[in-house]
Amino acid sequence: GTPKKGLFSTQRPAAGHMASKLRAQEVAALQRALESERFATKSAQERAKELQQALDSERSAVRTLKREAASQARAIREEEAKKYNALIEQLKTKMELAQNELVAMEKESTTRALTAQFHRELQTRQEEWRRDSKRQLEPLQEQLKEAQRACLESPPQRETEALVHSLHADFHRSLHQKQEEWRRESKAQVDTLTNQLRELQRLYTDTCNKLTTTTNEAETIPKLRQEIHTLKLQNKELEEKVQILMEADRRKVEEFRSQHEENAAKIAELQRSARKEAFQLLEEIKSKDRALAQLQREYHLLINRFGGSPPVFGRSRLNSETSHERPGEPPRLCVKRPKTLTFSPDVNKRLRAQEGRKPPDPPGPDTVTTTKEDDLKTNEKGTTNPLEPLKEEVAGGLKTDMVNSWTKTVGVETLYQLLLEEHQELQRNHHNAVTRLRDEE
Repeated sequence: GTPKKGLFSTQRPAAGHMASKLRAQEVAALQRALESERFATKSAQERAKELQQALDSERSAVRTLKREAASQARAIREEEAKKYNALIEQLKTKMELAQNELVAMEKESTTRALTAQFHRELQTRQEEWRRDSKRQLEPLQEQLKEAQRACLESPPQRETEALVHSLHADFHRSLHQKQEEWRRESKAQVDTLTNQLRELQRLYTDTCNKLTTTTNEAETIPKLRQEIHTLKLQNKELEEKVQILMEADRRKVEEFRSQHEENAAKIAELQRSARKEAFQLLEEIKSKDRALAQLQREYHLLINRFGGSPPVFGRSRLNSETSHERPGEPPRLCVKRPKTLTFSPDVNKRLRAQEGRKPPDPPGPDTVTTTKEDDLKTNEKGTTNPLEPLKEEVAGGLKTDMVNSWTKTVGVETLYQLLLEEHQELQRNHHNAVTRLRDEE
């Protein structure tokens, strides 16, 4: 039994040592595999970065190639457009020169024809005038011959000279009249002929233009159709772009208008709410002023009734603290006759909290009642509570015993302090509302 025990005791640590070695080898193998995986991942990441950079460079190269191709295409289009424009201008100049030559030739031919016709008309008119003058001179010559015969037959020279002179004057007068008439007629004929010449020139130019346009149309119809088609396509593209831009501008204008309307509505609502809050604050301040005035009256009545002296933080303290008010701020405390005495919910909460925390006050002049008052209370109500507040007639009306109950339970000083704090808070709120309204305006 003993050798077995020794054998087992030597084998167990050897097995544990082998297991630890195997675990260490496994851990080392795992670490090596993990390091190899990390190295592989790092190399893969670096390869991915290199590939991403190569892809970015390829993309940038493709973009540059696209830009260069677009610029080259644009340059080629511009060169072709320049060539076509130069050819069109050359054709236009050639057509204009040919048209001008044709017009000049037609003008020369028409002027020659018209001048020949004009000379013919002049010759015919001169011949007619000569004939007319001969016809008119024949009777005058006969009269002159008869006068000469009469003069020869009758020797008085004066009468014959006078007759001859009168005949010569009549002849010259009639000749001058005929010349004037012939000049007028010739001028009128010349004007009509010039007008006819102008009309013929105009008709000739119109016919030449029509002929040139027809010939040019026959030659340049396909080119013009192609150019018109391209121009129409470009015009459509430009119109689509203009419509897109106009729609975008219209949308922006509508968005700006809607935003402006929304902002204006918000500003109006804020102004209305601010004014409403300001008026509410003013009403609250006025009500608090009335409540403070009423409390001061009640306090003075209590002091006069029980024979005490008013504290320092009464009406004088309120006046000293509210004396810095300016004209634009809410009204100061003024002694007015309130209808009812009301407290805000904040004041009621504070007073209840003070009442819960404050220990019961010792009996003093405010809590002690006389036997007559006790008798009166027992007679009127049937109760003998010494702490029940009294009813008094203040400022011409019967007031409730709320103030006396608050002063007995909480204390006059704490009540005045709470009211003063609330009054100051309302003044601050009012001042903030007024400044906000001014800033908005």
